[in-house]
Amino acid sequence: MQDQSIFQLLTPMIYLLFAAAFMGIWLTSRKLSSAVVFAVAYIVNAVAFLIDLVRDVMPHITASLTTNLLFLLAVTVSVAGCWMR
Repeated sequence: MQDQSIFQLLTPMIYLLFAAAFMGIWLTSRKLSSAVVFAVAYIVNAVAFLIDLVRDVMPHITASLTTNLLFLLAVTVSVAGCWMR
């Protein structure tokens, strides 16, 4: 793995860290259902970034559509979490 690829993995790792933090918040206070929604949004963001990293393996149009749809889903879920909060 190239050095640049290691630094590119930082963003999905940070998103997964935020997702774990929101799941921890939800586990301590089950009445905050918006925390689960934010955790899902961060997980979807991490998956989108990981798919973007392996773009060379997939056909270009498939990778572009998949990542764009996942990023759109992540933003939509984040807005739903804000609305729930």
